[in-house]
Amino acid sequence: MESVEKDFRTSDLYFAAYLKSSGVEFKGSAKVGRKTYFIFAEIDNMREMRDSYFAGTAQVSALSHANEIRNLKRLCHM
Repeated sequence: MESVEKDFRTSDLYFAAYLKSSGVEFKGSAKVGRKTYFIFAEIDNMREMRDSYFAGTAQVSALSHANEIRNLKRLCHM
C-alpha cells in the first residue's frame, strides 16, 4: 500500500515561524490573491504542536523564531 503524504497549510506567519523553528519540514508557500499560505509536511503531533503554541506553552529559541519570521516575511512580499 502506497503512503500518501499530506500537507499542512497555514496563513499565520508567526505559527509558521514556530513550526519552522521546531524543525517541521517546510515545503514552500503559495499565494492566493493577496494571502500567502505556508506549506508544511503533516506530522503526527501537529495538533499537539498547534495546541501548545496557541496555549502559550510551546518553546523554541527566540532567535530562531525571529529569524524565521524575517525569512517568511520575504516570501509574503515576493
